[in-house]
Amino acid sequence: QFRRQHHSAIGRWAMACSGSGMTTKATHTLIFVDVDGVLNVGVKDGSNAALLLNRRNMAMALRMPGRTAGAGALAQVARLRAVAERFGELSSDAATDVSEVLVRRLSSVLRAASGSHDVVLASSWRHVKHTHRKIRLECEISKCLDRPFHFDDLTALVHEAGPADRLRIIGGYVREWSERHPGQALQVLILDDLFLSAVDGGWLCDGVAMRSVQEVEQYVQGCAAASPDVRAKLVHCYEEFFVEDGRVKAQVGAGLSRALAEDAKAFLRGGPADSAYQGVVQPRRRHTSAKWSSQKCSDDKDLNGLDMKQLVASVLVCWAGISMSTPLTSLHA
Repeated sequence: QFRRQHHSAIGRWAMACSGSGMTTKATHTLIFVDVDGVLNVGVKDGSNAALLLNRRNMAMALRMPGRTAGAGALAQVARLRAVAERFGELSSDAATDVSEVLVRRLSSVLRAASGSHDVVLASSWRHVKHTHRKIRLECEISKCLDRPFHFDDLTALVHEAGPADRLRIIGGYVREWSERHPGQALQVLILDDLFLSAVDGGWLCDGVAMRSVQEVEQYVQGCAAASPDVRAKLVHCYEEFFVEDGRVKAQVGAGLSRALAEDAKAFLRGGPADSAYQGVVQPRRRHTSAKWSSQKCSDDKDLNGLDMKQLVASVLVCWAGISMSTPLTSLHA
């Protein structure tokens, strides 16, 4: 009798949902991934392209001839010293332009994604000229996940000049997805440094000043008007601080820190309890030229921190000045 009553109640609930236009579909997750400033560390260098924290930049600095340094050069040295002291273990690999440590952290976030989800590349690396970098990145993530990985999709291949463009493009993707899947609950996770930019009201998106991470999240939620239930989270991989007794400001795409990775995983695990399956990304496109190894990665292990700090100390001793035109490795436009 209890079983009959239970089944009858379920039937009445299902009919009510159907009649009211409600949906019983599980929540879908969109994970937007930036690369520069998230999977590597970049330092803002005025109006120039951001400098990438890697061994090559430090080695090139050691080879530069001494000269009288201008104020801009001294400021750059101060920024590099401070960033290397804080983030030296996250230096990028010369072959991939990403940090092995940060790729492992991203992989741990992807493992936490359950149920129906897509991993969308929102970085400038989505453009055709960076295809080789994208393929190498997919290979590195595959090693850490111990299975083939490919980004499920890309955001629109249009020009971006700053954080407002990035947010607008992500919002457009969310809007189109929501319109194609009306009635489907949605959660959106964004891993981005927003062009090494603070979220403090200093820039506008669609005429609205973005004054906090929460306002960015509200903007994204508002783009999914066709979804009945929307959650959004921005994991903002950005830090700024002052060095040289407050005279020099450092703006850093600081990478996916342990704390931010844990925040992202907690957000993903807050979805529906009845997820259909666990953490398997279903790729829509495959690159047959990409090979991957089944070598497993631990979730997090800081590498090369001591070596990097020693190298920076040598730079500061030997480097009397820097030419602002010297071709240090920059983040990719």
